[in-house]
Amino acid sequence: MNVSKELKMAIDTLMNPGCVLPGKVREISVTCGKTGCKCMKKKHAQKHISHQMSYTHEGKTQCLFVRKGEIGIVEEMNNNYKRIRESTLIMGHETAKMIKQYGIEKTKQIVQNVIHQTLRKSIGIKCESRVLREIHVSKERWKNRAKERHKEVEKNRIKIRDLEKSRSCWKKKAVNAQGELKEVKKELRAKEREIKKLKAENEELKKKIKEKEDSDDILLSSSPCGFHFPLQTIIYAIRLVMFGLLSLRGVSYSLSLFNKFFNGGTPCHVVIQDWILRLGLYKLRKLPEKRNDWVYILDYTIEFGVKKCLVVLGIPLEKIRKFGCKIRHCDVEVLGIDIVEKATAKSVSKCLQKISSVTGMPVQIVSDNGSNIKKGITDFIKNVGEHSIFQTYDVTHKVGLILKHYLSNDDRWQLFVKLISETKRKLVHTCMVKLAPPKPKDKARWLNIEEYVKWAEKVIREGMDSLSKQEKEKFIETLAWVKDFEEDMIEWRTILDLINILKTELKENGFSEKTKKNFEANIANLNLHTIRLKNIKNDMLNYIEQQTEEMLGIFLACSDIIESILGKYKIFSGKSPMKEVGKTVLTIPAFTGELTAEDVKEALQTISHKDVQDWIQSNIGESLFSRRKTLSKPKCTKNSVKNISENLQKAVDF
Repeated sequence: MNVSKELKMAIDTLMNPGCVLPGKVREISVTCGKTGCKCMKKKHAQKHISHQMSYTHEGKTQCLFVRKGEIGIVEEMNNNYKRIRESTLIMGHETAKMIKQYGIEKTKQIVQNVIHQTLRKSIGIKCESRVLREIHVSKERWKNRAKERHKEVEKNRIKIRDLEKSRSCWKKKAVNAQGELKEVKKELRAKEREIKKLKAENEELKKKIKEKEDSDDILLSSSPCGFHFPLQTIIYAIRLVMFGLLSLRGVSYSLSLFNKFFNGGTPCHVVIQDWILRLGLYKLRKLPEKRNDWVYILDYTIEFGVKKCLVVLGIPLEKIRKFGCKIRHCDVEVLGIDIVEKATAKSVSKCLQKISSVTGMPVQIVSDNGSNIKKGITDFIKNVGEHSIFQTYDVTHKVGLILKHYLSNDDRWQLFVKLISETKRKLVHTCMVKLAPPKPKDKARWLNIEEYVKWAEKVIREGMDSLSKQEKEKFIETLAWVKDFEEDMIEWRTILDLINILKTELKENGFSEKTKKNFEANIANLNLHTIRLKNIKNDMLNYIEQQTEEMLGIFLACSDIIESILGKYKIFSGKSPMKEVGKTVLTIPAFTGELTAEDVKEALQTISHKDVQDWIQSNIGESLFSRRKTLSKPKCTKNSVKNISENLQKAVDF
């Protein structure tokens, strides 16, 4: 196989390149920078001749200064560089020719042989024998195996390292788990001991409960000292009146229906009333616990006549914060009842001073902010010199006042209410009575306007769907006007939403330093698109700020509990011959607190009928019904007696 001389010469040159240096040497004129040198003269300056070699490296031109005596060596290196470049080009061209002729693999083998021969000649090595070639191949094979083993060893080392790390981690977890297991076992033994103790206490408690039930059965089956009826009958009668809201005669009749279940017969209505009045007077006279966190809730109740009754309820603030602001009748107690003919601020202040001398100073007083009550509370706070008493305006009455302020002079609202009254009269005896509006309220009408809005929204929403032909004609005649208030309804509904959010927040969570923030968050999604809505919102925020100023913690925000108790009392007093503030006010204390057998028994044994009559005489006096009976009796005179005897004699003679 012929190999060109050019390829051999090129390979020979590449195998013995010598010292190489790229670039080109050229002469340049430079200044040395020394003061006084001829190259620094301003006129006729003679610059120094210097030699510089420049070359390109990584795309940048690099310079190298060459001394005069080294110019020949540098030029020789430069020539070697050029010779290598030329040899490389020749080798490339020749290799390309051989590839066309022999192919790549064969050409590669030929070129390798030529390089090997040239290398042997250059270093004086003789031709390798077959054994040496096999040794060389074996060496490469063992070398490759050694590399593979090294890789495997490294892999195993990493694996061992990871396993050791994992082992130490799991060992640490096992030690921790063992320690935790010991703690759990220790706690388990303590819990087992506690369970045994609780079981023993439970057994003891069961025994006590059984003993108490037995004693209660004995107590209920026995009669209080000086009474004929068993205590159980008395308690049933009181509960039917207080919680069943039956009349006194109704309770007597109801008990008579189950006469066989009651030992000792059934009481009459007069006896039942006496029991309730005794219980009420007992609870009224019972001294409350003296503490410094009482919350007073007060309001007046008015019936026929000139008498007015101020009722003061009390509940500890601790109980409000513990069980929440949703108060029940059994959570409060009546601290005082003051019956007067003129409800003045002075009488309110005097009553509060009397109560606070027994209970201790209150921390909060909640009312409906009536003018006389508000002034009386303010005077009381000034007189006692306690600036830490919070005077709270009940939220229910406040929202009623807001509605009255913004709707009482609203022509659209007045027209709406007027049309509701007219429509009610038109529909009450027609086939459209199912769509008749609600009856306008006589009392608390500003707190009940949501019924009107709901009715109007229902009429607008449902329209004449599912109505017969006759009903549709009646609908157009009597209810078409509701559609004209559709835009107003949006604003009224938003007002009610604002009010409901405020009432819900305050009735459930009470007043606190977070009330304003919670209220603003709850109304964030409401569209307050009118000036009136924005003003109502600002009024509510101002109300919250005024009431929560300097407050720390949760305080009561509404007096609904006293309205509920007074409403219950009015149901009871409404069954009396004349609705007046009379002896039935003693039922108000009976409605509050827990009704226990012990309290009922003690009340009947400690409070006599005479005590009740004395209290009624000193606080109420003669009732309207009694005075009316006195006036209706005919006056008996001497002439009238004479006339009666004469008439009788005539009748006998006849």
